[in-house]
Amino acid sequence: MSNITAMTRELWDKTVYKQVLLKNILIHMLLERKQVLKAGTAIKHTVDYAEMDSLVQEYGENDTLTSGKKTVAETAQWYPKFVQLPIEISGKDWRTNAGGGDGQMVSMPQYLVEKAQRGLKIFMNSVIYRAGSVTRDADVAGVQGLNDALTHDIAYGGLPRLIGTPTRTWWQGASLGDIWTDQATAMTPSIANVRKMYDKVSMYADKADVIVVTSNTNYRALQSQVDGRQSYKPQGMHAKYGFESFSIDGIEVFAEPWLTASQNSSASTTVNYFYMLHLKDWTFHVDADRGLGNLSEFKHQAEIQGGTDAYLARLMFRGNFVCTQPNASMFKSGVTM
Repeated sequence: MSNITAMTRELWDKTVYKQVLLKNILIHMLLERKQVLKAGTAIKHTVDYAEMDSLVQEYGENDTLTSGKKTVAETAQWYPKFVQLPIEISGKDWRTNAGGGDGQMVSMPQYLVEKAQRGLKIFMNSVIYRAGSVTRDADVAGVQGLNDALTHDIAYGGLPRLIGTPTRTWWQGASLGDIWTDQATAMTPSIANVRKMYDKVSMYADKADVIVVTSNTNYRALQSQVDGRQSYKPQGMHAKYGFESFSIDGIEVFAEPWLTASQNSSASTTVNYFYMLHLKDWTFHVDADRGLGNLSEFKHQAEIQGGTDAYLARLMFRGNFVCTQPNASMFKSGVTM
């Protein structure tokens, strides 16, 4: 009888075919470089922004020697940010999927936890590349990303930055024209422009630590120019993680799939994003007890007064991205052929 039942019932493939594959080049590189650090109550950094050469005096034997002092440093401060993603299963679904064995098509708790982890990855991708905001610089909700550090005219690390009357230009993301209003100026993805960008950051950046990150669209346009040239050297060291890259003058250029991904609601804007990043200055601070994928236990909400017959868990994260020298990196938002 059991054989007849097995032969006549619907065939249910228990494999869950995932339609989402997510990866992020910045997080991958910071993990690889061991630049994922702990998050305390605050993250502080001393910013050395001025030199003392203006105090140098050339003098003759009978000249009076000058005196003077100069402010050469400030303190930047960032805050770890809180994020949570709730995972709720109704009492009915919990009981239906609690039996296990042959009758269980999908383990609902395991399936939803995996989906929640992917959901957090989607969130982190959107955070890293979303528009910069002065609001997120305070000790309030809002993880900071690349554009919070590199967008001109917004405070970062608690230090105000202005472009009308240029303020703290040493704390701004690098500017091709040294005017700090050209971030959105149209530019084509070309070898010449990659070299121009590097020339602007080279005073502060070591080439070995510099990478370019851009959309698949810009990546292919740039790749078509370097194919067949001596400067084109395919890179395979990151291929096993699903990243595609090539090298121009020793600078590795990466395609970031998220910038054109269908899950990215801002893809029509981010397709034109082009970053030159000095990786040495970027860190990802994560609370050891609330790292990516940290899951609380499922709790039966019926045990709480006024609760419902449902089971609730939460995926918790606490941390932030930090850039300690924005002027060694550059962001261009209007790069297109």
